[in-house]
Amino acid sequence: MLRCDAVLLAAVLFLVLTVASMVLYPGSTDHDHSTTHYSFTDNFFSDLGATRTYADQGNLASSVFFTLALTLVGLALVFFGLTFRVILSMGQRMGSVGVASAIACAIAGLAFIGITAFPENVSETMHIFFVKVAFGSLLVYVVLVTVLQVANGWAHLYVGLNVVYLVLLAGYVGLLFFGPGLETVSGLRVQAIGQKVIVYSSMIDLAFQAYGIRLYLLVNSGGEKSAAG
Repeated sequence: MLRCDAVLLAAVLFLVLTVASMVLYPGSTDHDHSTTHYSFTDNFFSDLGATRTYADQGNLASSVFFTLALTLVGLALVFFGLTFRVILSMGQRMGSVGVASAIACAIAGLAFIGITAFPENVSETMHIFFVKVAFGSLLVYVVLVTVLQVANGWAHLYVGLNVVYLVLLAGYVGLLFFGPGLETVSGLRVQAIGQKVIVYSSMIDLAFQAYGIRLYLLVNSGGEKSAAG
């Protein structure tokens, strides 16, 4: 139950903290150093965590909020993966898939924390590495946990949400690895907007999945047979 509450809280705090970080960002983009605010289409989330902006301005306040937001989500993911045991309890099928999903979820969580440890302006190579590991591992996690849900008769609503999210996430991973480069304004905008769509979709899906597990635990603790089906 506490793991589910942690994910729900982390998702809400992520929204609040990233919005605050955007408000505090001094401005400038990769292609335009003269801007004086955060651009939803021309700035990446990673720009919020940079120690200095493209215009070489200090970015302490924004980076602190961004780091806190991503660290909370990362820690929540590390422990949330263990909730596979709740899904497994319904049918006791594919336990090894559940274990693998927990490992993938933990790797994703640690990678999100790694993103904050290597700001893009300090070590771009390591920063991009952790971004790819985070979303690649998250893709693996969603695939595995969806298989586990289907095998154990989990509620169709949550399976369906995972499938929709999986399509979005697979599309973003493809965009991340094979999409347009950042050399042009149009390419940067495609990548920046795609990143925001998947980041906020991730928070929404994780929050719903955590709510589903929480509801199942509440119902079953009260003696009901199941909240799924």
